[in-house]
Amino acid sequence: MVARLFPGVYEGWIVVGASTTMLFILSAAVFWGLGPIFNPILDEFGWSHGATAFAFAARSEVNGAAAPFVGALIDRIGSRMMLVVGLIVASCCLFLLSFMQNIVHFYLLMLVMALGTSTCGGQATMVSTVSWFERKRARALALATAGGTLGGILVVAIAFLVESLGWRGALQVMALVLLVGGLLAGSNVRTRPPGHRQPLDGIPRATGLGQRAGDDEDERWGVPLREA
Repeated sequence: MVARLFPGVYEGWIVVGASTTMLFILSAAVFWGLGPIFNPILDEFGWSHGATAFAFAARSEVNGAAAPFVGALIDRIGSRMMLVVGLIVASCCLFLLSFMQNIVHFYLLMLVMALGTSTCGGQATMVSTVSWFERKRARALALATAGGTLGGILVVAIAFLVESLGWRGALQVMALVLLVGGLLAGSNVRTRPPGHRQPLDGIPRATGLGQRAGDDEDERWGVPLREA
């Protein structure tokens, strides 16, 4: 884990950075990356846009329907395990897409991949992030989820892969990058364990002695100052 290499850095920010990186790779491979591959698939198989577009719509519905179950599983087995399982499922489906021969394969793999992405997507990273922050929670969440949008900048690189390797080869490379890069980043995402040595937000809280000193100072100046 990166936290062991940098013990002086607040682990919450390491979790944020790992979440951003993982979502960046995931969105680039599974969401933005399928755009440059879509038309070559249609050209090879002769499918209509309408027939294949339904798979993308169904993928969104699966993501939404799976959300309550994903949340329950995160509570039961933890966000890191859910990330690992989801990344493996999504990577395998992306790799198997490169071998599909008919539209049934396309639909089945897209739907199963949607289950994988819902498992390792926003819920797991958000649950982990909020457990490390209190005062800086909004900032941390904004940074952690930014990777999903930033993944779009790799569309040009993926289009180059399609031109160089074909859509099947491009899918295989994307699946490998998602598996290796996603797991490396996701291994640093975890919820804050009870009794962690670092305080929330990485900011030391006032001790009881310091709080008592403040109370004594208020008493010295009287009640009106305390109320002010």
